[in-house]
Amino acid sequence: MFRKEFKRYWKEVERRLACSRAFRKKFYRQTMKAASQFLGEQPEASFEQVKEYLGSPQDLAQNYLETVSISEIQQYQKNRKIGKLLLISFTALIVIVIGCGIYYQSKRPAELIYVDTVIIDEGDISVPESSFAEE
Repeated sequence: MFRKEFKRYWKEVERRLACSRAFRKKFYRQTMKAASQFLGEQPEASFEQVKEYLGSPQDLAQNYLETVSISEIQQYQKNRKIGKLLLISFTALIVIVIGCGIYYQSKRPAELIYVDTVIIDEGDISVPESSFAEE
C-alpha cells in the first residue's frame, strides 16, 4: 500500500521538477530513503504522516530545485525546447513528404494496359467431333 501511495505522491513531485532525469532519479532515491528511515523509526505511521514528514509535493520539489544549480535548470529547459522543436520539425517533414507523395500520385497519368483479344469461331463446340464423323 505504501508503494502505491508513494508512487502517486512522487508523480506529483516529479511534475514540478524542472531538471534532468539523472537529477530526478537521484532525488527519488533520496526521498525514498528518507521515507523508509521515517517508517523504520515509526513503523505504525500512516502514509499521511510520511507525507507530512516529507512535505507537500510542491514544497519538496521547490526545496530540491533550490539545491540544483541554475545552469543545470537552464540547460534542461534549453534541451527540452530543442527537443520540442525537433519533434515538431520531424512531424512537419513527414507531413510534407506524405503530402508530396499523394500529390505526385494524383498528377501521375494512370497506367493503361492494352489487351488484344482474338475470338476464333469454330462453330458449335457443344457437339463433340465424333458426331461430325458419323454424318
